Amino acid sequence: RTRAIEQNMNYEEEQRMQLMARMVDIVYDRRKKYDRPISMSSLRGSGPETKEFNLALENRRLYRDIENQDIGDYKLLDTGNDLTAVFVNPNKKESVLAIRGLQPFEDYKDSFQLGEMIVYTFTETENAERMGMEYKNDRDIVRRTFNLAKEKNPDHNMVVTGHSRGGKLSLHLGREKDIEYHAFSPAGNRADFLDSTPQRKGTLYYHTNDPVSLFHHKAKG
Repeated sequence: RTRAIEQNMNYEEEQRMQLMARMVDIVYDRRKKYDRPISMSSLRGSGPETKEFNLALENRRLYRDIENQDIGDYKLLDTGNDLTAVFVNPNKKESVLAIRGLQPFEDYKDSFQLGEMIVYTFTETENAERMGMEYKNDRDIVRRTFNLAKEKNPDHNMVVTGHSRGGKLSLHLGREKDIEYHAFSPAGNRADFLDSTPQRKGTLYYHTNDPVSLFHHKAKG
């Protein structure tokens, strides 16, 4: 907060960062492509939504394929949910799990737990469960997705990347599995960033144009 932080990445690190960021962007774009409007009556739970739609919403299955969703030699592997995508590079024998953060209008159910999420960021304890029930559900989806990706390509180097709440998920999964992870403006508290281990294979990225980064930049501690 008292001095500027100089750029300290080399060319290869910057290229790696941009690759990971592009993968997360694609997960966001696939969710945005599912542009079905949500009615006010649906928000109150009394709308004429079909059982099939509500089930898809609950299991994070509201997405569509988009153009140019492959990145060079990294081919997108559909994971069956709108939180993630896996990018597989058979030449490098590498699979990258990319995880998006929340989108206010698309992920309207999560907005009901915003207060709980904000309180969590001010706590000092390491308690990942306090981000609300939707976070717990998302965490379980992400873990299942990771395990399936690993089973599909057991000889691949696994990497995980995410933004905002997806950054928090990638941070914890990366430390849990002791693998390379890239977390963009991860949401969380002091325990998420400083007190849990291992940290040696992870990179955290911040930008003051991102509201989560800006919040932590101005916060105490």
